[in-house]
Amino acid sequence: MKQNFGSSQIFLMLTTSFLASYALSASPSRAATFSSSETYLIFTEFSQSPSETFTNTIVNPISTSDEGKVEAISDATAFIETNSPLIINSSFSFANGENTNYKGLASSKSEIKSVFNIEENTLFSFNFIANLTLNAFIDSYPGEYAQASGELSFALFDMNQNIKLDFFNASSSLTTTNNDDFVNYHKQGDITLNNPFATSDFGGFEESSQISVGGFYESYFETQTTLALVAFTSNQIKVSAPEPRNGVALLFLSSAILLALKPKRGKKPLLVSRKKLVH
Repeated sequence: MKQNFGSSQIFLMLTTSFLASYALSASPSRAATFSSSETYLIFTEFSQSPSETFTNTIVNPISTSDEGKVEAISDATAFIETNSPLIINSSFSFANGENTNYKGLASSKSEIKSVFNIEENTLFSFNFIANLTLNAFIDSYPGEYAQASGELSFALFDMNQNIKLDFFNASSSLTTTNNDDFVNYHKQGDITLNNPFATSDFGGFEESSQISVGGFYESYFETQTTLALVAFTSNQIKVSAPEPRNGVALLFLSSAILLALKPKRGKKPLLVSRKKLVH
């Protein structure tokens, strides 16, 4: 199958680029802590239109500060076009903070469900692209903390037999203060991936990861089948800095040196939710 992307997809790419540009404008060089998590799924070129659709988005930014400045943003979009079938899931969470004694958290989630009535002896197919990008930054340790995680997934269910047929999942998590970072993806069934790309830069005060993949789904149904495509994207981030304590400057310096030496391990309708908190 060929992958052709029209104006709606280009609009999403521009929106995604805007969010990324906004994040970069407020990150590392301008903030003591910074964290972002961005995901999107785009489905195109369906062989037939859905008979039923469902969309849902959830956003939840939280920020608290006594002495510092902190900003938290959550954004999510779920979109289904049924006439010339197009599905877009995207979600984004971002936070940055300066000075001391603050906490910023944000989470976002986008969900869709499309039901297709597949006739007997019919080939059903669609294209997709998926992306998950994380960033986290601090400029001192211990004390400052930045964490980011994200996940995207879609699955095909046979509703007649109530079974999952095929699925794709990608997830990643990183934290600037420990070694529990990971990035992975996997698929099952009649899903084909085209040139999947996964990269990570773990260790030190600044970490990042990205998974980017395109592909297609194609399956032949010999009997009449009610098929459901269920997909979601989700993001969680956190930044924080405590109130400074006297007498620990040497400990801060020693720990910062140790962390800097931490080894690197490799470089329907439109439904939109958005919320921003600043303290």
